[in-house]
Amino acid sequence: MTRTPIFQQTSFGLVKGSSDGLTQRFSGLRYGWANRYQAPQAYHYQQAEIDASQPAPIAAQPNIYFKEYFFQQNYSQQEQTEQPQILSIYRPMNTKPTDKLPVMVWIHGGAFTNGSGESSEYTPDLLVAQENLIVVNISYRLGVLGYLRDENGKLANLGLLDQILALKWIKQYIAEFGGDPTQITLFGQSAGAESVRDILLADGTEELVQRAIIQSAPIGAAYADRKAMSESMLANFLDLPIDAPLADVLAKQVEIEETTKVHNLARFMKFAPHFGVYPLPRIEDIPQRLAQRAKQVELLIGSNSREVASFLPTMPRVAGLVDKKLAKRTTELVVKKLSRAIFNQPAKDFALAYSQAGGSVHLYHFFWQEKAHLVAAGHDLELPLLFNFADFPDSPFLLGASWDDTKQAGIPLRQVWGQFAKTGKVDLAGIPDMLSIEKLDDAATAVGRKD
Repeated sequence: MTRTPIFQQTSFGLVKGSSDGLTQRFSGLRYGWANRYQAPQAYHYQQAEIDASQPAPIAAQPNIYFKEYFFQQNYSQQEQTEQPQILSIYRPMNTKPTDKLPVMVWIHGGAFTNGSGESSEYTPDLLVAQENLIVVNISYRLGVLGYLRDENGKLANLGLLDQILALKWIKQYIAEFGGDPTQITLFGQSAGAESVRDILLADGTEELVQRAIIQSAPIGAAYADRKAMSESMLANFLDLPIDAPLADVLAKQVEIEETTKVHNLARFMKFAPHFGVYPLPRIEDIPQRLAQRAKQVELLIGSNSREVASFLPTMPRVAGLVDKKLAKRTTELVVKKLSRAIFNQPAKDFALAYSQAGGSVHLYHFFWQEKAHLVAAGHDLELPLLFNFADFPDSPFLLGASWDDTKQAGIPLRQVWGQFAKTGKVDLAGIPDMLSIEKLDDAATAVGRKD
């Protein structure tokens, strides 16, 4: 599709973006920079004109078969960088700096090891145009570069610090692109959802966001006892020189991920933010932090009914059994059990804790076509309803439907997300055959329900 150049004057320079006639996009704007294993610093443009008309390189990462299977993309073959502290702004056509549109900030998932805010599966133009709001996609450091060590060889949350710095940039500059810095909704899925939750708990994030949407956060894996595992991975990684070539760094990441053995739920997500390491509190201090923060940020949180089902096609020994009646029944029991342990019940528990701390909470349950396909209602299955999957017409996430039909099916879900971003409220009627929503007003609401 042909894109037309557009320009926006800002306090840090004239920014060149592009338009496709549906939305306007400013790509790859740098919010920060960092040397390897160091905390990020704010970035200050020196040139008079900034070219933000082309997608930027993605964060350094090894290839992940899951992404290759569902999106026919090999991330390891794309241009990569160790300094992925960039963001892209999508806004409706003819937006003016005085418009003060609601802002949604997207944090991509990928197990803290893969993905990018620049990836086309996260193009939010349909959400932007339909709901008349601004969406900002952010990128951050991943894997050993973002969630293992600092320059002194200690455990670190550098990727999380990148995300917080991005929010500070957005708070400072989004008004110059037509956004309202007092109406920012942070939303993310999977590891991105865990990032949203962690930002709500982190030091130094007060007043950066007013609302949050947590989609399928793997809280069960993130909350599992990770200390021994993380310290073992760190010890095995520290024999690599600090200035080793990037290819060696990524190869070592794959090695320690494959060789580190752990027998709790943390094995499903080897890299994640470390509680008790700046800027996160210790796990035992989370209730106190919630008491301080819950009243400040309205929350929409939920999960999908068959989360773990999405991983079955990438597990050949399991996928080959699903056509056999008894094995299919057993597989479904495993899907339900792991989905409940890693995603469903922890989301309800966090929602309840947030509500009891005085926060406004809506809890959703996504079950679109949950019996129609091997991966139906699985992890990531809401993404093609929110974002533009035109580049992936053969993705299994479309469940065999055409992209046009899927785009149409996503209209009500985009409305729910947009309504929450604008008002903090949602229609409790939900969406027939797709989404149920409840407002948590008391403890019994979340505890009594078993999906």
